[in-house]
Amino acid sequence: MMRGKFVFFSAVLAGIALTVLAPPAQATFKLYIQEYTAGGATVGGPMTFTGTEPGSGVGVILGAVGSTANFTFSFNASQNAATSAMPSLHLDNFSIGTGVVTTDYLVIGLSEGDSGHGYLNGGGGPLISNLSSIAGIGAATVTFQSFADASNNLFGVPSGTTVPPPGNPFVPPLMASGGAVAAPTITMNASNSGSGITTSTPFTASGRFSMTQVATVTGLDIGQTISFNGTTTVTPAPDGLVLALSGLPVLGFYYLRRRVKLTPA
Repeated sequence: MMRGKFVFFSAVLAGIALTVLAPPAQATFKLYIQEYTAGGATVGGPMTFTGTEPGSGVGVILGAVGSTANFTFSFNASQNAATSAMPSLHLDNFSIGTGVVTTDYLVIGLSEGDSGHGYLNGGGGPLISNLSSIAGIGAATVTFQSFADASNNLFGVPSGTTVPPPGNPFVPPLMASGGAVAAPTITMNASNSGSGITTSTPFTASGRFSMTQVATVTGLDIGQTISFNGTTTVTPAPDGLVLALSGLPVLGFYYLRRRVKLTPA
């Protein structure tokens, strides 16, 4: 009988070890940059960058630089592990400048998702969008939007999503999805660039989900360079087990107090 219990216990331990040691699925995230005219027409082809996240590490695109017809830019992009308790996308130190007089603007999209990829944190949680650390804003304007998609589409956004200005649909590569939600758009300019702005919206997911962020930069003057950070995060909903365990100290105190009362003098 003891041997049977030992074999069963060993099997349980082996199962736990396999669960802990099994590496998470590899994740891939992509960044898409497109220049537009003031009327919404594309200028040249898009520029794309891809970063991978092996194992449980952090995926990065470090020190990427490039240029479109009228703009030069550089940035760092990163994401935490797809199975992290608090998934996030980061567009850090995005710097954009122009050496010409132009009314064109730049749209930057960053996303993680698609079949075999995406995030998994046990039910989702509030989608939080943050734009901060703007430097050299001048007369320019930066808008920032964050999305989460329970259908796990890469660049998955709610149907009808537009990117200002002039409000034309940012079709490539955004994908309309019935499972997507959007945090309220953040707009930052000279009047409010002194501190970060955060918005949020409820979000739930029963399996893997994607996250996307889109930034638009307009109104750059000749010789001007601005920079900013954009962050998209899904915070985990309180775990049922954690909530249950959090009540144990109270229950223990009640039990001890009751026992003391019942113990005869």
